[in-house]
Amino acid sequence: MLIVGAYWLNSTKRIESTSRVYQIMNLFGAIGMLVNVLHTETWAAVALQLIWAGIALFTLFRHRSP
Repeated sequence: MLIVGAYWLNSTKRIESTSRVYQIMNLFGAIGMLVNVLHTETWAAVALQLIWAGIALFTLFRHRSP
C-alpha cells in the first residue's frame, strides 16, 4: 500500500517524486514486498524489489540536505 499511496500522492501533485516522504514510502514499501517475495521464493520479484529499494536509497542520499 505504501508504493501505491506514494504513486497516488505524486500523481495528484500532493508530493513531488524527489521528496523525502515519497522516497521513504517507496523504500519501506519495497522492503515490505521484498520480505513477502523472499518468503515465497519469487526470485524475479526479489530482484525487482531490490532494484526499487536501491533507487529509493540512491535518490534519498542524492537529495539529502547538507
